[in-house]
Order: sequence, then C-alpha cells, then structure tokens
Amino acid sequence: MNPVLIEQLVMYGVALLAGLVLWGMGGRLLRPALGLVGVVIGGAIGWICWSLVENLVPLWALVGGTALLIGCIGMLVYRLLLAGLLSLLLAIGCMVGAWCFMDQGELTPVPLATLSEIVAGASVLEQVTPAFSDSSSSTSMASALANHADAVRTEILDRVGILHAAWLLLSPLGQLVVIGSIIGGLFSGLLLATFTPRFSAIFLTASLGSLLILGTLVRVVTMTGASLTDAILTWTPLPLVLWAALAFIGMCIQFTMQARRGAEAD
Repeated sequence: MNPVLIEQLVMYGVALLAGLVLWGMGGRLLRPALGLVGVVIGGAIGWICWSLVENLVPLWALVGGTALLIGCIGMLVYRLLLAGLLSLLLAIGCMVGAWCFMDQGELTPVPLATLSEIVAGASVLEQVTPAFSDSSSSTSMASALANHADAVRTEILDRVGILHAAWLLLSPLGQLVVIGSIIGGLFSGLLLATFTPRFSAIFLTASLGSLLILGTLVRVVTMTGASLTDAILTWTPLPLVLWAALAFIGMCIQFTMQARRGAEAD
C-alpha cells in the first residue's frame, strides 16, 4: 500500500478517535479536550504552512511544533477558548439560520452548499486526487503532500470568495439581518459560557466532536472515489441537519453520564 495513503488513513483514524472523545465525554475533559482540538488545528496549520516552505523545514518538525504549541495554549487558556469557540459556533449557526430562513424575496438564497462542501468535501477536492508515485522516496511524498495542501487551501479560499460574492448581492435589509444574527450568536455564546459553563462545555464539545466525526468519515468515503456533491445539491441543509442531530445525541449521552455519576456519588 502507498505510504502516503497509510499516513492519511492514520491521520483520519486519529481525527475520528479525537472526535469520538469530544462527542461522548468532552464536557468531562474540558481542558484536555480543548488542548486536543488545539493539537489538531495546530497540526493542520503546520501542514498547510509546510506547503509554502517545503524543503526548508522538515514536515514532522513544523506539524509537530505547531500542534504542540497551539495545544499547550489551548490547555492554558481553556476557559477563554470555551467562550470564544462557543461564541464563534453560535455566530455561524445563527448567521446560517437567518440567511436560510429569512424572507427570500429578491434576496440571494444562502449558499449552504458552499459551507457544507468545506467539511463534506468540495467537488474540486473530490475530483482532484494526487497521483502519488509508487516510489516511497521522501521527495515524492513531500511533493504529493505539498500539492494536496495547496489544493485544500485554494479550495477553502475559493469557497470564502463565493460567500463574499453572495454577501455583496444581498440587499441592505438582508445584510442587516445577517449582521444582527452574527452579533446575537456572539452575545449568546458569551452569556452561556459565563453563566452555564458546564452546559456550554457539553454543547461545544458535542458539536465539535460531531463535526470532526462527520468530516473524517466523509473524507474517508471520498478517498474511495465516491462523490457526495450530488447529495448536498439534492438537499443543501443535509450536512447541517446531520451535524445537529449527531451533536444532540452526544449531548444526551454526556448529560446521562453526568447524571449517572451524580447518582453513584450520592
């Protein structure tokens, strides 16, 4: 088996395991959970940055260094990160909901497919599969990883550009509604994190864990050559509905485990 493929499968396996931990018991492990999220994000940032410098810095050093750094920062300032991440999550959710369900009229429909494809696999990324050489030389692997990292970065920037173009097509009223929903989400996140830290931790970890689980599973499916773009285009809110349903199940599991531990303690 191609060594690059093995590395990808190992990375996806670790990501899936991290998602399951966040989803099922993240509220109980708040500080380690945020540290683990920081490690994943730091590793991804290091991987993308490595595609810019390539041979100047070893891949393992840059990815490992950024993952360790951001992971440590996440554990040190986990309460601040809890409020920030929860506010960001609610702001995005409120923005998408407002943009999707407000009276359309002459307004441009919300590009939910654009947001969904960032996680569920954009059509361009599904169709572009790096042609890895059978050679296991470090040069071939480095070139393949750099090309794929560049494709991911370019695709995300393209999706952000599409969202910006859709924003410019909104009427002033539509833009005001979207801005108001974002501010409302940010304010709600700060209030929840301040006055209900336990609920906020469970809600946040269940949501992030669900996103990580779905994203990992979809990426593994796309590695087989299957495309999920048609499913998204058939009903664009599908990824968001699946995300919400899985997050709700995770919250129920965490609350049930908390209640059971409380009953055993009594």
